[in-house]
Amino acid sequence: GKVASIVLNSPPLNPLSIRLRRFVLRQLKLAEADPKVEIILISGSNSNFSAGADIVEIEKATANAGDIASNKQENEIENYPTLSDLVEVIEKCGKPVAAVVDGVALGGGCEVILACHYRISTPKGIFGLPEVKIGLIPGAAGTQRLPRLVEMDEAIDIITKGRMIKANRALKIGLIDFILPSSENALAKASEIVFTEKKRFPNQRITSQLPIKTQRNKAEKLLRHSFEKEGPPINGNEPIWSALEALSASALRNLSFEEGLEVEKNLFRRLMESQQSRAKIHLFLAQRDCGKIPKSVNRNKISPIINVGIIGAGTMGSGIAIAHLLVGIKVVLIDSSPEALARGTKLITESIKRAISRKSLPANVAEGVLRNLTTSTAIGRDLCDVDYVVEAVLEKMELKKSIFQLLEEHCAEQTILATNTSTLDIDEIASVLKNPKRCVGMHFFSPAQAMPLVEIIKGKCSSDETIASILTATKKLNKIGVVVGNCDGFVGNRMLRCYSNESIFLVEEGASPASIDRVMKAYGMRIGSFETSDLAGIDVSWHINKAREMRGSSQLKQNERNSELLDRMYEAGRFGQKVKKGWYKYEGNGRVPLEDPIVSSIIENHRKNCGFERRCINDDEIRERCLLPLINEGFRILGEKIAEKPGDIDIVWRYGYAWPDFKGGPMFWADEIGLRKVLEKLKCYEQTFTNVSHWKSAPLLEEIVSSAGLNSVRAWHKKERSRMMSKI
Repeated sequence: GKVASIVLNSPPLNPLSIRLRRFVLRQLKLAEADPKVEIILISGSNSNFSAGADIVEIEKATANAGDIASNKQENEIENYPTLSDLVEVIEKCGKPVAAVVDGVALGGGCEVILACHYRISTPKGIFGLPEVKIGLIPGAAGTQRLPRLVEMDEAIDIITKGRMIKANRALKIGLIDFILPSSENALAKASEIVFTEKKRFPNQRITSQLPIKTQRNKAEKLLRHSFEKEGPPINGNEPIWSALEALSASALRNLSFEEGLEVEKNLFRRLMESQQSRAKIHLFLAQRDCGKIPKSVNRNKISPIINVGIIGAGTMGSGIAIAHLLVGIKVVLIDSSPEALARGTKLITESIKRAISRKSLPANVAEGVLRNLTTSTAIGRDLCDVDYVVEAVLEKMELKKSIFQLLEEHCAEQTILATNTSTLDIDEIASVLKNPKRCVGMHFFSPAQAMPLVEIIKGKCSSDETIASILTATKKLNKIGVVVGNCDGFVGNRMLRCYSNESIFLVEEGASPASIDRVMKAYGMRIGSFETSDLAGIDVSWHINKAREMRGSSQLKQNERNSELLDRMYEAGRFGQKVKKGWYKYEGNGRVPLEDPIVSSIIENHRKNCGFERRCINDDEIRERCLLPLINEGFRILGEKIAEKPGDIDIVWRYGYAWPDFKGGPMFWADEIGLRKVLEKLKCYEQTFTNVSHWKSAPLLEEIVSSAGLNSVRAWHKKERSRMMSKI
């Protein structure tokens, strides 16, 4: 018999755009109409089936468009098929349709295979419905077909957690029917299977006609437990709650497949209209964009990262070493102090042991990981073959400059030299090098082995190839690299200063640290400003402030408001969680912050000495005064081109400072509030606090608000990008 092969070809991940959906639909109808065709195979190109829907297309969709349209005429379906239209046509096809999966079948790609009559995979197949991660649920019957193939606990886990599973697991739970021995000749082998099995078609092969796999009583228990565990549909939890509602439609309410499908469509439509979904889609696209290497870069000059040198075996240096070791990169760890080197090595070994106990690292692999670590007490021949070096010593400029001079002497000419710093001037460090093009900043966030963000600081001499190599390295580390410009604090810490300073000003005027943290956690922050300060170390913040004063980078404008409350906390030995006392106290081995009357006394004495009269400050004022200066500084950063895109700032705050994903980031949130309203609020506070410069509205914000046709920072960026492209 004749086989019709339909190949999804939109490299590299074959997203199901309108163009691809239209192609598949037409090929299906041609194959069904051809009397010589007996079976139809759908597969993907580029070693992938499909990663799902076109996210850009989803972002542009309105509430009445996209994948939820209904009651369309036949010619409209042919020309503008939604994913729901496509999977319905696949399932209703009068000839056996088999999905042949190699690589990923995620989201809409997984919904396509659920509608196929046979699901065949190579050993490389990966399956999942991760729509909750962009604030949605499966919108093309995924919530209705999946529990007809797998048990309800598996369906709940796959959909509400966005969990991806490999082919062997997918076969075991019933998501797929067959696994091929390899990817070689997959279509030929799959067609043999379907020809053998097609005598069972259509009986038992139409997924929508199957009953829910789990018995009703058991399914009800599982779903009710999940509802209780996940809590109400608030603070970004709406998609998980909606997914459980959709799963409940057929399992608990005895609705037919078609009725359950209508429930799913209504829930999907509601989520499409929601702010939290817009926020999560924005972050998804922003994360994808910030990792792109410009086309102008010569990819042959991007350095492969196999060996790395790390200078400094303290907490940060050891954490950076762990991050590299865990992805198979060989590490030379150097510290002039044998004691520090021993402590660092112990910290690394203990971290690897914990990974084994958590079963995130097999014991046999761990042995190889530790063999990739070598140590030394001096910068020398050990670094002659490394691809790049990360210097992670104390934040002292002269120390770093002397180390970079030594590195240039002992490293190969092509070795990239990176400094891990949160505040220091990259250009000043690079000034001691004969070839400053290879110098770059890498601001890892603590703990470096766990935090996903790295700010990649481009100095005035850093070459494009150097930046591209470091972007590639961060991807290999499974981290998110965001390229930023060189200034005091770069993006994240520069904005954080405004947030932290205003938090302290609020305390001086009458708010308590606990009340400020409560308001910010209610907004969605994982922890509040003062809890963050205790975690990072009040002494660390104090030393950074003093170092900035010494460098002259924190010179205050005349009459500028400045608080000495942090000095009082430092003098009292309130260094934070590590000494069990900071803005809060910490009892036993616990990390639960408890209000401390000693801190209240320190604050009250400070107020009296500075002439502050305590007043009641409501939650709205606390929230506005914490967030608006931070947002305003973001506009300054964009205007100064320290950040290239608004989304870059949002990614820094999402992954470096735990900004809630359902709020999208500071710049996204500014657009949601409305830029005109943001500007009006800033000007109002500027009149009240005339001696605080962070209330002075950023020139770029004023420019956007006053420009005709621009109503958001994203619209401004789109216009700027078009202007730059036209110049090119």
